[in-house]
Amino acid sequence: MKYIAKSNTWFKSGTECKLIDYCGDAGGIFEGIHIIEDMIDAQNRNVKIGDEILDQELCQWDEFEEVEDV
Repeated sequence: MKYIAKSNTWFKSGTECKLIDYCGDAGGIFEGIHIIEDMIDAQNRNVKIGDEILDQELCQWDEFEEVEDV
């Protein structure tokens, strides 16, 4: 199964994210591209606003479009 990030979610819209850990009804821990959007996050990670980084986050299932892997 492929997980494609929807708009207005943690990961960059339209990018494929990898399921790292299944957490049942709570969702899963996913890894993918995250765009830094606020100054505190940028300072904590020592990057700039707008930078794209590889990140992991616990997300709900509805934050992704699920696509069959062919």
